[in-house]
Amino acid sequence: GKGLRYHSYQIGYFLWGYILVLLLLSFTFFVIYLLSLDPVQDLVVNYMKRGGVYLIVAIFSWLSLRIITVIFRDNSYSKDVISINNRNAYMVISYFWFFIGLPMGFFSAVLRILKAMAVGALMLPRIDHSVMPDGFQRLDRGFNAYICYLHVETAYRNPVLRVFCQMLVDETQNNPRNVQTLGMNRVRKWTFSAQSRARWFLALTLARNPQLASDRKPDVQAPQPAQAGHARYGDVVVEIDQFCADNTAFIQDNALASALPPFPPFNVDDDATTTGQRWDKWTKRFNNFLLAMNITDATRKRALLLHYIGPSAFDIFETLTDTGEAKDYDKAIDRLTEHFTPQRNIDYETYLFRQARQHYRLKR
Repeated sequence: GKGLRYHSYQIGYFLWGYILVLLLLSFTFFVIYLLSLDPVQDLVVNYMKRGGVYLIVAIFSWLSLRIITVIFRDNSYSKDVISINNRNAYMVISYFWFFIGLPMGFFSAVLRILKAMAVGALMLPRIDHSVMPDGFQRLDRGFNAYICYLHVETAYRNPVLRVFCQMLVDETQNNPRNVQTLGMNRVRKWTFSAQSRARWFLALTLARNPQLASDRKPDVQAPQPAQAGHARYGDVVVEIDQFCADNTAFIQDNALASALPPFPPFNVDDDATTTGQRWDKWTKRFNNFLLAMNITDATRKRALLLHYIGPSAFDIFETLTDTGEAKDYDKAIDRLTEHFTPQRNIDYETYLFRQARQHYRLKR
């Protein structure tokens, strides 16, 4: 609530600062005008004649400090180190210096008060600088209003939040899929049916929360957590953590993927044939590819399938469902996941997450 008073306090402090600075300048020019008068000039000259002793003492003190610095400082150390060459002589001089520094301290205190008044008058319009010393800044209501206003600005202009929103805007501009332009506005528009969208969200929910499968269908047993933190598959150690024990040799088998020759990915945007025909043709080529490489393990088949098809699996789900080439959504899923069981859909979600994270790092 104090941040609401910042703008009014700023205007009030600025007006008072303007008045005080104007008065200070007027007083300064008035003093300069008085010095032009003969009686004032005579008074100043007489004071300077009597104050010659103070001037001599000030000059003597300044020279003494410079001489003491040269005599008592140990030059074997750097300038940043406090080093005294003769401590006994230093203590004796510090005792007698007390009587010389006493009148100097008195006049220094007067100058300190005058400097504080001048700086305080000049800095009064600056509400971001408190005229109070440390420990008493809570008494400065204008400075507190400024601090509260900064907290409000930080809450609504958080740099992390702004960067996140900018990333969303950039992603929308670079990938205009499912976005329709209406004048200067960009409105999100779904390009597939509501039923397929709802089924896809259901599949995501069950994949990310496999324990809900048993609540939805009593005959489906929820996966049990792994008993170990990792599993070894050949020369590759796979972290399984929260995944099931039968998901141990998933897509992290990078040694196998790097040793295989390149295989053409599935093309979703080819208009020569339908998506279903292209999918059947691609899966046949993929099965022949596995036979040629003598890969018979079902887990490795599943890992390589997801490795080569990539994130285009979501596009296959949409296209097969919307074009009517698949009679229902479940059949489209079965056509894609024929190499692995539906209980392992969480593997595919993990793969999509890692692929997106790798794509983001390469993009940066």
